[in-house]
Amino acid sequence: MRNEGRNKKKLAVLTRNFSPHSGGAERYCYELTLKLKKIFEIHVICQEYPENIEGINFYKVPKLKRPRFLNQILFSFSAYIYTQIEKFDIIHSHEMVTFANVYSIHVPTVKSGVFHQKNFLNRLSVLFSPRLLSYLFLEKRQMKISSDQKKAIVAVSNLNKKNIELSYPKTKGHLHIVSPAIELPNINQTVKINVYEKYKIPNDARIIIFVGHNFRRKGLQVLINACEKIKNLSPWILVIGRDNPESVFFSSSESKSRTIFLGEISDISPFYSIANVMVHPTLGDTYGMVVLEAMFYQTPVIISNEDYCGIASELNELNSIKLKDPLSSSELSEALLIFFNNTEISAQLSKNAKIFAENKTWEKVALKFCSIYDEII
Repeated sequence: MRNEGRNKKKLAVLTRNFSPHSGGAERYCYELTLKLKKIFEIHVICQEYPENIEGINFYKVPKLKRPRFLNQILFSFSAYIYTQIEKFDIIHSHEMVTFANVYSIHVPTVKSGVFHQKNFLNRLSVLFSPRLLSYLFLEKRQMKISSDQKKAIVAVSNLNKKNIELSYPKTKGHLHIVSPAIELPNINQTVKINVYEKYKIPNDARIIIFVGHNFRRKGLQVLINACEKIKNLSPWILVIGRDNPESVFFSSSESKSRTIFLGEISDISPFYSIANVMVHPTLGDTYGMVVLEAMFYQTPVIISNEDYCGIASELNELNSIKLKDPLSSSELSEALLIFFNNTEISAQLSKNAKIFAENKTWEKVALKFCSIYDEII
């Protein structure tokens, strides 16, 4: 990487919570920033950070716990004041603010969630919602493209890019795509637990792993229904994520007994390592970091197609199985049958999943952003 000596350019990184554990957007910002500190003088402007990190200067701005939209406005204003006091070569925001040079967009636009609804009353309700009006104001400033301003808008996937272009057509031709990566761990340092013994799972069990905080949106019910269609194979489901287990329905006590709700887990690696397959029938993921993590551990993946899951546009039939309809438990059960009954297919998916994931490094992501920064400095 370049500029590792003196006279580093000053880069301001804007994020409310600088942490690898809060969510996909926060983790993206955290991992990217750790790589960029080798090249730039980094100043992180945030409301929370877990610990001091050598080579990163932190500036903590005020925070409101509620309401969240006022806190977003407060963050934008406070960060702006600091960037006026301390001048920077580049301001890179992972938040909705009004003044950055580079914006990383990690989620669907607010505008797409409001104005692309068919219900007219739902669209009209925005006029009476200070929360939505505030978010739309900040987002409009984010997406504004003017000839006198050097600016870059970066989507994390092609799905994300299409969503931005649909909501803000003038951004077309001005967008970049830089998808997330994975920090390759030292396998020897991962937590080692005997999952089979701890959760009383038979050693020859067919194990499916599901990871997601919103069970309905991520498709857990579809997975349960699919497994009940192939109950003769007695598949086990390991559910990792934050939601209410009572929100899903089981048609039999047998399938319920083979579904283990593990809650939130900081280190999922032991579970990826023993799973035969990861199933991710999401109804909407801008990217899908959990899919990439599973692939690194050679866990084959069955996922929603590129209309629902951003990472799917980077994958093919050699390293994944894509669902045409993530709401179809019949299609998913057929995919599981093909996978479990064909060891050649499962072995090929496992091998190619690892190859794909190992090529997705944060060093490469950092270099892509360096090129983007060079265009606007």
